[in-house]
Amino acid sequence: MISAPAGVPPAIWAALDTVLDPELDEPITGLDFVASCAVEGSVPTLTVRVGLRLPTFFCAPNFSFLMVADAYDAVSAVDGVGHVEVSLADHAHAAEINGGVAAAAGFVESFSGEATAQLIEKQPDAYVFTAGDNAYFFGSADDYRNCYKPRWGRFLSRTYPSPGNHEYESGTNGIPYFDYFASRPSGDRGAGFYSFTLGNWHIVSLNSNAPVSTGSEQWMWLDRDLEANSHSSTAKCTLAYWHHPLFTSGPSAGSNGLMRPIWDVLYKYGVDVIVNGHDHFYERYFPQDPTAIRGPAGITEYIVGTGGAPLYDFGPTGPNSANKFKAWGVLYFTLRDVGWDSVFIEAGTEARLDFTTSLCH
Repeated sequence: MISAPAGVPPAIWAALDTVLDPELDEPITGLDFVASCAVEGSVPTLTVRVGLRLPTFFCAPNFSFLMVADAYDAVSAVDGVGHVEVSLADHAHAAEINGGVAAAAGFVESFSGEATAQLIEKQPDAYVFTAGDNAYFFGSADDYRNCYKPRWGRFLSRTYPSPGNHEYESGTNGIPYFDYFASRPSGDRGAGFYSFTLGNWHIVSLNSNAPVSTGSEQWMWLDRDLEANSHSSTAKCTLAYWHHPLFTSGPSAGSNGLMRPIWDVLYKYGVDVIVNGHDHFYERYFPQDPTAIRGPAGITEYIVGTGGAPLYDFGPTGPNSANKFKAWGVLYFTLRDVGWDSVFIEAGTEARLDFTTSLCH
């Protein structure tokens, strides 16, 4: 144990000496991670301000967060200490870490986007699709570079994206989205709709920010695409995804009737699954038609707005809602030859929620 610096009570330094680097399993005091420690006032209302500095700018955010939080807890537990501030300097995620610890928030709440990315990292063979609002809040080039790229951008080579309204609301008309995903299937620049095949599944990615009314370019393309796929001897099941849901128990309920023409086409061709975002929670619906009539020929809709942005409260539960909850996480599909399994994996706990298994039409 290194002796306490001048002016720092031994009990406070001893508390910091109990904080370990999670990778090296050595005290942060001995590793020289404590850059400063100032004590003001008198017992029982001492104010302690601790400054940490790690060896590299990009130290893993989860381990960095843990050391800052542990230092805060350790010093707070010392008799006579009334107020503690622990701040991390010269780190890529210092703002999130310092803010999260000061607010007594956990790692998942402070780094929800990173926490969901870690779930994907544990599924190295899985394809990744996004349901829009990928780089919150503005979908700008800076947001993609600083928010999306360090997290979900790690899986760019296996990602099939779709855009959300925040890709368009900054006045850029989705240009940073199309620039960032230029190396991936993302549809014609400015249009943003396309389809592809995974095994026995035909997958359609749509753009709910572009015109979707009956007779629009996207509507006609979708009708042609699904008509052609209906003659396929291999694609037995179909999944479509985009941003704005038609059915939801969230704050956008009643505002997304614009997607009904798209639902009409999907229902006509017997599409099995729809995945949306926009409302920041998880919700699954029983199979239903575009007018919310439940039945075996209906489409199963999922809302998965849980990638990292602040979560929303629910409004009145929508008809045919099968399950819903507020949690960050990812929806994991197993696409089988004649059906699918789905399960929501919660960030942080890795709890597997709302497991379902279904057959295609």
